[in-house]
Amino acid sequence: MAITASGLMFISLEKMLTNAAALNLEAEDYKGALVDDNHTPNFDTDATWNNTNEVSGTGWAAGGVALTGTEITTSSGTWKLDATDVSETTTTLTSVMAYRWYADPVADEEILVVDFVTAVNTVAGTFAITWHADGIATHDFTP
Repeated sequence: MAITASGLMFISLEKMLTNAAALNLEAEDYKGALVDDNHTPNFDTDATWNNTNEVSGTGWAAGGVALTGTEITTSSGTWKLDATDVSETTTTLTSVMAYRWYADPVADEEILVVDFVTAVNTVAGTFAITWHADGIATHDFTP
């Protein structure tokens, strides 16, 4: 099992904070792609999306589908990154283990990986990701 955790890609976060990459997490130009369990993310060094170990099929295009409704909110020292839930109908997919969010127009800069823990399969069905009420990523900056 190669994928063992979900998380933000630290090198992309660093590029964003130092203005080395023109990333706006509220922009509506991101994509989410699916990968199998052979994908081995390195949260410290992986900077860009590539299609190695990508899973695509009927109803889910190679290269991923658009991620919409991206939004950052802050409240009481907590930062939350969220987006509209993902739902694609009539998909046929096999052995989907993770979701990779990347910036399609910004050199395919990878933002995060979400580990599904258990492989997901669909046969002419809906592939859906319902983000947690606390968002896709949350960080409490309160000391």
